[in-house]
Amino acid sequence: MTGTPREVRIDLSGSDIAGLDFGGQGPLVLLLHGGGRTAADWLPVAHLLAPHRAVAIDFRGHGLSSATEVTVERCVSDVTAVARELAPDGVFLVGHSLGGIVATMAAATNEWLGVMNVDGFGVGHPSLIDGYDVERAETELARLFEKSLASMREHADTGGEEWMKVEVERDAAMIARLGVEKSLADRIARRCFRPVGYGRIRRSPSNEALASMLRSLQGLDLGSYYERITSPLCIVRAHLDAQMLDDPDFGDLLKAYSRGIVKQLSAIERDHPNIEVEQVETGHMVHFEAPDYLAGRIKAFVTS
Repeated sequence: MTGTPREVRIDLSGSDIAGLDFGGQGPLVLLLHGGGRTAADWLPVAHLLAPHRAVAIDFRGHGLSSATEVTVERCVSDVTAVARELAPDGVFLVGHSLGGIVATMAAATNEWLGVMNVDGFGVGHPSLIDGYDVERAETELARLFEKSLASMREHADTGGEEWMKVEVERDAAMIARLGVEKSLADRIARRCFRPVGYGRIRRSPSNEALASMLRSLQGLDLGSYYERITSPLCIVRAHLDAQMLDDPDFGDLLKAYSRGIVKQLSAIERDHPNIEVEQVETGHMVHFEAPDYLAGRIKAFVTS
């Protein structure tokens, strides 16, 4: 599992799912990225998983995959179909952020060799906002949702070569600040862009695709999914980024949400012997900040 991964394509009844095959042996570890990201996010981790077989895919509307019907429910269906296509004898699912949500939802309706959710909990449910009554929680979450949509609309998602160069440099710099080597950060950033004709390039996912995904996540509570999971499930919870917690408009809301998540996970782990929860002392982008830790945790989970 060294060198450049092999590009793969999986045709799912007209929807084209792209991915990176890192090779390896044994049961497949299927790697799922976060929202707005791509399969390339797993480059810092995947080569450390040897000798285990690993494949990372681009969710629909992300990276090089087809851009139709971009919702979390369709992603769950895609992952289940991809797993059956690539490894009908069984798969370990590992997802970060949105990928962790998709993995958890998929685990509630199908059996897997094991599932790992790396800091994927959704965009907030009123019942998880610790210390808020339902009305206040709903109001504040609605404000946060609208702010997120407005933020997307502020940034162009299509341009020419020079526009893409600036965008890639900015994204790669952000990734490098988290500890990823510069040339690797550049490779990761570039997969988020694809040509759309006439010299134009579009960010993938587009603003429209991101908004569609965000709407499909609104009001999601993973609690009911945890209750239905019988496969081994490992949940890795990272500290929320300090910048998010210090947000002047939503810092209190995010802190209350974090407390609610901790309480929910504590109860879930207590009541379900197949579920284990651990905390890692990083920000949300665990795979960039601590790739050695995450690769080691995945390998230990697979071998156990």
